[in-house]
Amino acid sequence: KDAIEKFHQNLGKIHLVVSHCDMPLTYIFSNFISSEAAQNRIASVTIVSKCGNAVEDAPQSANFVSKVITLPNVGRCDHTYAHWISNIAYNDVEQYGDDDVVYFIKDNDHQFGRWRSFEDMLGVALINGFACAQIMEISYQNKYS
Repeated sequence: KDAIEKFHQNLGKIHLVVSHCDMPLTYIFSNFISSEAAQNRIASVTIVSKCGNAVEDAPQSANFVSKVITLPNVGRCDHTYAHWISNIAYNDVEQYGDDDVVYFIKDNDHQFGRWRSFEDMLGVALINGFACAQIMEISYQNKYS
């Protein structure tokens, strides 16, 4: 727990990249990033809209303004994230610090299995340099019994 508290103290800015198709984005602040402290650390939100639908309930704050980019609907969310890395972050690299965290999320909170909270993902990223929201369920049954 001390390591996670130290990580939060040294944490840089948080950047959100949202792959959007047709869902309102209300859940981002109401369910996923619900703590005010975490919301206040967000420095940028990039919403990549791919299905021609209006973006509803984009996160807003005094710290940032959500930026909406429109792309063709190809490659699902993976295309969105690759586009952001190769075209936005790469071309504006000085905006991002070594202690910054980037969250790549979809426009919905449809979940299969169990998912980590926003804060838990920060802790996993501290240890591994990367975190996935889904908690992998591992079966330890002996396949040969």
